Formats: sequence, structure tokens, C-alpha cells
Amino acid sequence: MSRDLEPKNLIHIVPSNKWGVVQQYAFEICRHYKYAGWKVSTMTRNALIIDSQFTAAEIPLIYGPLGGFFDLDSIRILAKKLQNSSSGKTIIHVHRFRDAFKAIIAKKLAKRNDIKIIATRHKVREGKDTMFYRWLYRNIDTLIFVSSVAYDRFRKSWGKRLPVFSDKICILRYSLDERNEWENNEKTAGPFTFLYQGEIAPGNGLETIIEALGSLPKRKFRIRIIGRGNPDYLDRLRNKAMKLGVINSIDWGKRDLLSAENARQAHCGIVISTGGISSDMSSLMFMAAGKPQITTSDGARAEYLKDGDTAVIVPAGDAILLGKRMMGLSEKPDLCSEIGTRAKELYDRLLSWQHFIKVLDSIYDI
Repeated sequence: MSRDLEPKNLIHIVPSNKWGVVQQYAFEICRHYKYAGWKVSTMTRNALIIDSQFTAAEIPLIYGPLGGFFDLDSIRILAKKLQNSSSGKTIIHVHRFRDAFKAIIAKKLAKRNDIKIIATRHKVREGKDTMFYRWLYRNIDTLIFVSSVAYDRFRKSWGKRLPVFSDKICILRYSLDERNEWENNEKTAGPFTFLYQGEIAPGNGLETIIEALGSLPKRKFRIRIIGRGNPDYLDRLRNKAMKLGVINSIDWGKRDLLSAENARQAHCGIVISTGGISSDMSSLMFMAAGKPQITTSDGARAEYLKDGDTAVIVPAGDAILLGKRMMGLSEKPDLCSEIGTRAKELYDRLLSWQHFIKVLDSIYDI
């Protein structure tokens, strides 16, 4: 087969043993390029919850320990894979710098300088200004940051003097593969329901949501909480709800992954947190579905959402104000519809999957 006819190769390294935003991000990218005719594979640590999703999408798996920086077994496995990949048509996409190091060394062992290494920075953390890390950053072909806040925090270690050229930096916010069919034109039935969908963990505002319910003696709406997390923390939340007398106003859903169906069934989303985040898919999920959301202005959401226009924004940790805003929206369905419509228009204009893939295509250009 001539080089022009050989399919392009994409390898995503997904080292986690739990499913979350980063894993969803990698999965949707892999699935898109598989449907586009690329030869796509995912390197995992043999974790069932990860492997089952990629296997269901018929994406081949490569197994490795995927431990620390000097995990020689994973490096050797990856180097062997690279030796047999198409010349000038292979990309490795990583989500941790320790995996970028493995990819760099595997590339050198395989003597394949034609292979591109892409790294996505999902966290809000400063970069490390050491000789080793400066070498590591320079050997990555493109550094993707999922928000401006993630990029600004990373570069804080150097100020204006970055360890990599600016043309290797790209800010590309999360998006959602439109095969998920997020939008729903049907009227949502049943009692007014707010949906939280995400990780069940401290810092995600769940205790504030329960306290907000407790601050409202008369309420006609319900809360639905769906997600995976620590069972002990979930028990703590349920105990809190019982003590505040709101346990019967909360539906504890199944441990679903990010679900278009859940978004369509809700009247309004709740996406709040008590600390800065780089970006999140929950907020985008409601925007794509044309649903309003109550959210906080921390992290990346402040880069695109405006209070009273495309969302209702409250301070992190303010349960009293959150309760008032929930009550207000539950009594004004027309306002909910207007905010949801404007949020969907914003999503289509700035955050759509088509825009995301257009930028990623230019990064993956081989």
C-alpha cells in the first residue's frame, strides 16, 4: 500500500481506573477519528470501567502498567507498537506529563522522529520550572489547554518567558460529540427538576445543594443527583439530607456516565463547585441540550457564561442564595426557556463539536 493510502494512526494514553471528564474527552476524540477512517487505539492499564467503553466502540486496546515516569514496561510496549506504525502518519495524545515522557522515550527507542506527541493539560496548576520539565515541554509538539485559566496558571512559573514556543500552545475548550443528540425540542414533563450530573466528591457543591434545599420550607421542585464517587461520601450526603429533612426531595439516580437522556429530562442543571476548575463537561452538557443552569463563576465557566443571560450565577458555597435562585427559576418556566435558548446559541457559536474538531484537525495535521 502506498503511503498516501495508508490510514492515519492515533494512540490515546488513558491511564485512569475511573471514568470522568478526561476519559470522556479522550473517548469522544477516539470515536470521532475512528469513524473518520483513522486507525485508532487506546493504551490503558487494564481497568474494566475504561476498557469496556472503548471496546464497545470497537477501539482496540494496548495494555501497559502506565505507572510513574520511569515505567520501563509501558515504554517498551509503546515503542514496539510505534515501530510498526505508518511513517509520518502517527500521533500519540496524552493527558499527563508522565505519559508524555513515556511517549518521548518510546519514540526515541523506536527511532521514529516523525511521530507527533500531543498533550492536553486538564488541570489548573503551575508548570514546573526545572531542567527536566523544560526539556519535557519542549519535546511535546503541541500543548493543549482546556481553558484560559488553565493556561494562565501553567505559565505563572515563567511570566512572559515560556519554556516552549507560542506556536506550540493551543487553548481548546471541551466540547461534546453531537452523536450524543443533546438537543431536545420536546417539552420536559413532570415536576420541575434540577439535575446534578458529575462526580460525587467533595468540592463539587453537593453539600451546598442539600443545604439550599434545607433553607426552603416550601418547595415544589425536585433535585436529581447522578454520578460516580466514593460510597462513604455518598452516605454522608444522604445523612445530611435526612438531618435537614430534604431526603424525600432528592432522587438518587443510577451511576450513569455523562448522559444526553438525563440532560433532556431535566428542567434545569446545577453545576457548582467550591474551587477553581480548568473546565467541565457538565456545564456544556446543559448548554448543548438547550437547558438553563445555575452555576458558579469560578474556573473556566466565567470565560463564556454570563449571569442572567446564558446562566444564573451564584457565589460558590452560598446555600441561601442558591436556594432563592432555584425557587425563582422553578416558578418561571418562560425565563428558563429563554436562558436555555441563549445558552444553546452560544454553544453552537463558540463551543460546538464542529469547531472543536476543526481546531483539533489542524493540531493533528499529518
